[in-house]
Amino acid sequence: MLIDIHIPTDQGPEALNAALEAARESRLDGVVLTWRGPMDPSLLPETPGLEVFHAAKILTEHGPLIAIPPHAESELNAAGWPESNETSGFEAVTAWCREQGWALILTQPFMDSPMLTTRTTTPIASVDAVEVTHGAEPLLARDLAIEAALGEKRGIVASGGGAPQRIGRFSTLLLPTSKGQSGLVRAIRQGAVWVVETGIRKVELEGNDGSPKKRGRRRRRRKPAKSD
Repeated sequence: MLIDIHIPTDQGPEALNAALEAARESRLDGVVLTWRGPMDPSLLPETPGLEVFHAAKILTEHGPLIAIPPHAESELNAAGWPESNETSGFEAVTAWCREQGWALILTQPFMDSPMLTTRTTTPIASVDAVEVTHGAEPLLARDLAIEAALGEKRGIVASGGGAPQRIGRFSTLLLPTSKGQSGLVRAIRQGAVWVVETGIRKVELEGNDGSPKKRGRRRRRRKPAKSD
């Protein structure tokens, strides 16, 4: 099961529709919509062919956290969860989410300052997984994020960062048994997630009817035989 782990909902309906359309065109199986506040059902378009998961996006001093509850709508709209209109304390947020049984993903921890010194201050051990790429960060930042996640034995996930041109290039692989919101939380907390990077969007490899494009063979021109 291939999903995009991080599609923001705070960029307006048009941007959200474009991202979801890109996910469908890329033949993804699902998407995680991230909310910086209670869920707004009026923003949710129809998503045929896509399984939709929901998460909170919480700003902290160590960067944005994606916090995924086992039961999306009831928990994201309940009073008490740390809304992210302002930067929240990382330790307080992670402690609260742990008590509720939410899965935690730290998004690209080396995006803003990919320096070696940040490895000692980035709290990778406090989360379940690290979003190592959304397709726009420096390669050094990506490498440091992967190294940090592997060093702490944390899951590694990826996304297109909500940009339609990158959705489908970077995605997250789940086992087929990871069904529903609670299945997604369980997979992330158990580390049963993997990064898939295709390099080009899947739709570019297929014809209009979904079938693989046929590539014609180039015929070599035979040189005329030399006469004796």
